[in-house]
Amino acid sequence: MAGRGFLRQLGWSFTSKVVSAVLQLAVIVLLARGLEPHRFAGVASANVVMLAVVALNGFGLVRQVQYRRSVEREDPSLPAIFAVWQRFTLASAVLWLLGTLVLWAATGDGLFLRLTPVAVWLLFEQLTTLWNAVSLVDDRAQDLMSSYLWRRGPVVVALAVALAADLDVVWTWSLSLAAGSVLAYLTGLPRAVPWSRRVFPGRRPAGEVRFDFGFWWTEVGATLRDLDVAVITLVSATTGGVYALPARLVRPMNLVTVAATSVAFPRIARLRTVTQRQLLLGCLLGSVPVALTAGVTAIAAGLLPRLVGDEYSDAVPVLRVLCVAAVVVGFGALVVTFLQARSRAANRFTGRLSIAMAVVQLVGAAVAASVGNALTAAWVVTLVTAAGVAILYARAAHECRLEALSGGRSAPPGPAQPRTPPDPSE
Repeated sequence: MAGRGFLRQLGWSFTSKVVSAVLQLAVIVLLARGLEPHRFAGVASANVVMLAVVALNGFGLVRQVQYRRSVEREDPSLPAIFAVWQRFTLASAVLWLLGTLVLWAATGDGLFLRLTPVAVWLLFEQLTTLWNAVSLVDDRAQDLMSSYLWRRGPVVVALAVALAADLDVVWTWSLSLAAGSVLAYLTGLPRAVPWSRRVFPGRRPAGEVRFDFGFWWTEVGATLRDLDVAVITLVSATTGGVYALPARLVRPMNLVTVAATSVAFPRIARLRTVTQRQLLLGCLLGSVPVALTAGVTAIAAGLLPRLVGDEYSDAVPVLRVLCVAAVVVGFGALVVTFLQARSRAANRFTGRLSIAMAVVQLVGAAVAASVGNALTAAWVVTLVTAAGVAILYARAAHECRLEALSGGRSAPPGPAQPRTPPDPSE
């Protein structure tokens, strides 16, 4: 029964992520068709900054909510953690609005004014993201489908209309992003747990809130790696225009891998031991979807100019190289999920390494863009990513050996036991 339940939840999560990936790819293609390469690179860079804001302002609290609810469903600290996290969410939305208005006033560039609706997206998108995280822990992965459809569907429809009616593409994108996030909130509200329904933070409930920065460091590292588009564009707008589209196209590939890691995380957190064989098989099998997708994409990469225009012909070899990087990232995401669920020491190691490798990747990409071209930058990004994943896997195998020697990690805390996450390695 437990195995069938896991497969059912994995099926819902997998299907939902596939739908989300398809919708996200449609958005990328529509933006590329409606914008010149250098303009597309600017919008893609803004999108990366949006995601960076989401990662930086949460301090790993969403992952901590998942962990605590995994080991104790009614952990009394959850409302307090949510209240603290929501203060960061509101602050990010306000700062985005003020920042874009100030930049618009200072530079006169209309792009910054067009990005102001993203403040609404930051507020509601983050809230529904937390609901989805809780749904996965509670074995309600079916809730993800409607959330993704409402969040992404309106953007695809609006951009298609904008291209047909010759409307402003960037305004349409930002306004539909905001509208979709509000619709997802309204449709998901009845299913949300009571303590997570507020849009604006109220009085903080009683309860201990301890920041586990290992989760946060990992999020920051992943977000910094995605700044490669912005960094390369700053070095060379021409190179950034060629690199940005393939980089955005391969990103949704790992939404399918995220489906597996999201469902697996609470289950891994409850296991006493994981063998090296289980680790390797789990990571390899979990990487199959992204490997198949990347292989098909690499073969069909030559069709890219027909899809978005001949000005993107130089992006074809870049796309093929970044398909390799996508497979490596997918394998690495599974390794990271294992490390985060096993011990605080492993979690901290993962976070610190993620940030270090992100810095190396950004520096390498900038140097490659200055001395080479977009293809050179793609190879540098791929090789640095592979080196980082190799180090992470070595640490994961070490965790397995420690558990085998000690007879297993500490049991997850039950209702009558201390409610802090287990820390078997310290």
